[in-house]
Amino acid sequence: EKLLRADAKAHDFMEHPPASVADTAAAFAGSAVPEAFGVYRVVRSLGQGGMGEVWLAERGDGEFDQRVAVKRLTYPTPGLLQRFRQERQILARLEHPNIARLIDGGVGADGTPYLVMEYVEGVPITTFARERALDVPALLRLMLRVCEAVQYAHQNLVVHRDLKPSNIFVTGDGNPKLLDFGIAKVLSTTDVDAPTQTVARLLTPDYAAPEQFSGAPVTTATDVYALGVVLYELLAGRRPFRRDGAHPDAHDPPAPSLALERTTGANAARRRELRGDVDRIALTAIAHSPARRYASAEALAADIRRYLDGRPIAARGDSAWYRLGKFARRNRYALAAAVLVFAVSISATAISLAQARRAQEQAARAEAVRKFLVGVFAQASPDESKGKPITAQELLEKSEPQIDKELAGQPALRADIAALLASLYVDIGNLEPAQTLLKQIIDGSDAARVPPVVRSRALTELAGIERDKHESDAAFAHAREALTLATAADAVDEASEAQHMINQIMVVRGDAKAAEPQLRATLAADLARLGEMNDAVADDYSMLGTSYDEMTRYDESAAAFAKTIEISRALHGSQHNTTARALNDLGLMLLHKGDLAGAERALRETNEIAIQLYGIDTDNTWTTRSNLLRVLELQGRYREALAERQAIFEAEQRLVGEKRPDALAFASNFIGVDHRELGELDASETALRRALALWARIQGSNDEPSSTTPLMNLAITLSLKGRYADAERSIRSALAIQEKHQTSSSQWLNISRGHLGDILRLQHRYAEALTELRTANTAMQSAGGTPNPWLALLGAQLAEAELDAGHAEEAHRIATGVLAAARKSLPQGNVRLGPPLFALARADLAIGDAHEAESLAREAIAIRIVLLPAYDPRLLEAEITLVGALAAEDRSAEAKALLRQIEPALARLATPYAADLRGRVGSI
Repeated sequence: EKLLRADAKAHDFMEHPPASVADTAAAFAGSAVPEAFGVYRVVRSLGQGGMGEVWLAERGDGEFDQRVAVKRLTYPTPGLLQRFRQERQILARLEHPNIARLIDGGVGADGTPYLVMEYVEGVPITTFARERALDVPALLRLMLRVCEAVQYAHQNLVVHRDLKPSNIFVTGDGNPKLLDFGIAKVLSTTDVDAPTQTVARLLTPDYAAPEQFSGAPVTTATDVYALGVVLYELLAGRRPFRRDGAHPDAHDPPAPSLALERTTGANAARRRELRGDVDRIALTAIAHSPARRYASAEALAADIRRYLDGRPIAARGDSAWYRLGKFARRNRYALAAAVLVFAVSISATAISLAQARRAQEQAARAEAVRKFLVGVFAQASPDESKGKPITAQELLEKSEPQIDKELAGQPALRADIAALLASLYVDIGNLEPAQTLLKQIIDGSDAARVPPVVRSRALTELAGIERDKHESDAAFAHAREALTLATAADAVDEASEAQHMINQIMVVRGDAKAAEPQLRATLAADLARLGEMNDAVADDYSMLGTSYDEMTRYDESAAAFAKTIEISRALHGSQHNTTARALNDLGLMLLHKGDLAGAERALRETNEIAIQLYGIDTDNTWTTRSNLLRVLELQGRYREALAERQAIFEAEQRLVGEKRPDALAFASNFIGVDHRELGELDASETALRRALALWARIQGSNDEPSSTTPLMNLAITLSLKGRYADAERSIRSALAIQEKHQTSSSQWLNISRGHLGDILRLQHRYAEALTELRTANTAMQSAGGTPNPWLALLGAQLAEAELDAGHAEEAHRIATGVLAAARKSLPQGNVRLGPPLFALARADLAIGDAHEAESLAREAIAIRIVLLPAYDPRLLEAEITLVGALAAEDRSAEAKALLRQIEPALARLATPYAADLRGRVGSI
């Protein structure tokens, strides 16, 4: 009874040791700095801890150089050296890259034991994570390496017993090192060693497992618990328990997502990421009962790997819906997986909405979603599909009626699920039904009852569709409205998405120079908020790359796209849609630059990924094939490209037909270009007029941006046919659209202006031609950037206009610079060298350099004769220039022979330009 009363009065004994022990510790702490521990010379103190002081030391016997950490215990521990010797062989086997080894040990002259350990230069894992602002996947990957080290030690029959952040250091290169492994076991006793000795528990209360307080056997589950506490602290920024050192909490802590401070910004996004599997992993690791915890560090590591790989975690059990959901996330673009992604996404939407409502509404909402899903999947049953595989398109079409049927009277939930269906339509490339669904959310009868955050998401998605359809004014207005709604609702993620969309639209409408400061600001904000390894940051780099491409700043564009690809591959691997998009953008930029070999490499990889993800005959794959064919065309391989484009057109007509007239319009435009570059002008006009008819049917007229490209291409074809008035009307229509939607510095607008100037020149309206061409060239040059093939064409057109206006010297100056730049950006013999070669040949002839004119004319002929028929004006004009050069060199016989040879083709041309060409050779 006396002992029990004494014990009741002395509950804080371990916090306030008796005077003899305290005096000993105080005397030790105040003692002089030791000079050495055995053969190790002390350098400086590294710090103090609960068990003693740690010193940095280096070997002083000259045998070899070695820096170590020496831990001297606070007070003598009886029998330590004997126990250390017993354990040393076991601890010496712990050769692992993430475990700091116990190297040696002994007892000093004052009888105080010390331990010699590997010196690790780093910071505690929590400090490292905070300073580097690691995101959740990075934290989990770091913990994986810690778990692997702990599991290795467990396999060698060593339990740490005191895992905590100060015992897990991370070096500057991100390599974690576990400290003090095995020391807890060395400092403990065994019944064999001292059968009557009182055992002092060595632990850190906030990280100690419940069984360590109760005196139950310490097992590997003890270390698992401590790992769980460390993981919890990394995720939530705080520990799950605050203990006074006497009693562990028996209740379960809140999930990390709930423990995370509730603020806007990064924490809001982080809570969403933790919610679900990550919460479950952390709570399972720190379960009060060892039986409910992970059985080993390897089991904990296995669940972390499963989460990072997008697979079901063991801690969630065998729920069929859960496993189907995880499978869907890993296989988003496969047909069957698209169905499952759809189901999981809707479930997630319902759950998130239900959490915002009162408890009594949750059951009703869950039931509504359940009925919706049942209705959707009933449509996909074998009885309904007659055993045929159901496509993602068909499933989405069958899902739409279920929205009104199952979610009537619930406008918020109906709007959110409708927005999800719209985004899935966009994913498979079907924009029309997506646009219809989104407009119903925004303008429908229930629009006023739709929450601002849902409305903001719908507006941003609608703006993306309008951007892709070149409806830039409507897209910009909707994106601005989305940003206003999201900002007012303090919805950080939705506001960020809306700002990203605004940036994209500014670039698409040709306002890249004005967009650049906002793009850089958005990138900086996202880097600070999300870290580098994030899809939003990858999108920021992608838009910067596109804007630099528009401004012909190709080196900066390449660097930005390289960053996009790096982040995308790190997050998703190579076989992923975002990686393919980034490679596609890089390939198109290299194509604009004139680096055809680099463009072909990037676009071939894009096409291979698209085939793997979507199959050979799908909209996304047709797009990537089309972009790859542009490389072939610019290499002069028009016949090969034409056959491929006609095959794509026929496949699109057969498989999507009336559902995707826009795809047929795009294909028709490129077919028209290929026919023109092969000199097949009638076929070119037919294909281009078909493209315009399709766009007029889609848009209601040809006054929208999608019609710009076929209008411009039709103008070029009509000009080659000598129908200058029709060509001028067509190019002016294209320019009117571009001037409405693009800025004056847009390279595409100025390319159209250059074609207008060339058509005016052919009509002998030289003053008007020079106005257009000089304006276009000045705008392109003032934008800066790298010379490219488009600038070469524009410069060649200006040189010819100056020449025809009687300014031979100025024409020669311009043409000389243009050809020099074109030779730098294009390979020898490339078809796009034709215009600058011809322009300089004419200018050389005009200033009396017939020999140089002959050489350039022959080079131009050699490039063009491979593709064009004898009667094509582009071949004839080069041959006429050669005739003039030969005559000027007093080689009249050769000149007359060549003129007789081309006379039949010249007679067949039968256009106003034929008369101009005859006038250039005069009476030869």
